Amino acid sequence: MQQQGKVLAFGVSNFMPHQAEVLRQWVPLSYHQLEISVIAQAPFTNGQLDHCLQHKIVPMAWAPLGGGVFTDDLHPHFRSITQTATELAEQYGVGINEVLLAFLNSHPSGILPVIGTTRIDRLASARKAANIKLRREDWFLLRKAALGEDVA
Repeated sequence: MQQQGKVLAFGVSNFMPHQAEVLRQWVPLSYHQLEISVIAQAPFTNGQLDHCLQHKIVPMAWAPLGGGVFTDDLHPHFRSITQTATELAEQYGVGINEVLLAFLNSHPSGILPVIGTTRIDRLASARKAANIKLRREDWFLLRKAALGEDVA
């Protein structure tokens, strides 16, 4: 299909590395859409992002803002993330959403957040986040807030 010009590039969604490897035997993979955000961090440790880096596959994050759960002030887990993101937002002179997107943008695998919105202000926010490079210690502060424990 790609040779016929019907498909520009192939991608997968939520594949584990061994599954992607099976498919890569027949088609080149260019994209891998993953559930990844400050609250969905499994791809950082389960080999999915490592696989993307190893094979030059662009990771794309669906629900990069956690599906809007950070507005739930009643849940202590989200409160910790929101508090840390708010402090960082003040330091960087941006909003919380920009910090949460910058968390993804700052990873060396080149994560592209998929922003599911038609609102211009949210698109502008995502664009602004693309220019923010979190300091490594700030990236780990967010990771710690999400995991609830120190990160080695």
